[in-house]
Amino acid sequence: MIVFGEVFIEREAAIMKIALTIKWGSISISAMQEKRASQRIGFNPKIALIQEGGGAIEVLRPNIGWGGLGGYTRDPVEAGKGVSIEVFFEQRSGETISEKLSGKIVWTRRDGNFNAFGVSFEVNRASHPRLLSYLQYIDQND
Repeated sequence: MIVFGEVFIEREAAIMKIALTIKWGSISISAMQEKRASQRIGFNPKIALIQEGGGAIEVLRPNIGWGGLGGYTRDPVEAGKGVSIEVFFEQRSGETISEKLSGKIVWTRRDGNFNAFGVSFEVNRASHPRLLSYLQYIDQND
């Protein structure tokens, strides 16, 4: 039997806040409350993340917003480390292009068999026109 706890959904300054607990036997799964300053959107493009020291991070289930990205990985991640981010965009023509950003891992936590993490970065209009365009599009259609 699955028992659903309380679910709170609150829309405040375009940020969704959710608290959810699911209990099944002795297993309990809890979702954290939203703490981000910008809304995050599910993100389909491929992301390459290289941690300081050269360690590649496989990003699973990425989400992205104006101030950063989050996701899960099986790889070790360390809060406070700088990262190189490359975001790949597939064009209608089939061509893939990319944009590079620098960021910093600002938080990590263990989540089952995975490491959840958040990376902060700043979008520069001149250097990141495709990412800027993508984020503006998402804002308009949300």
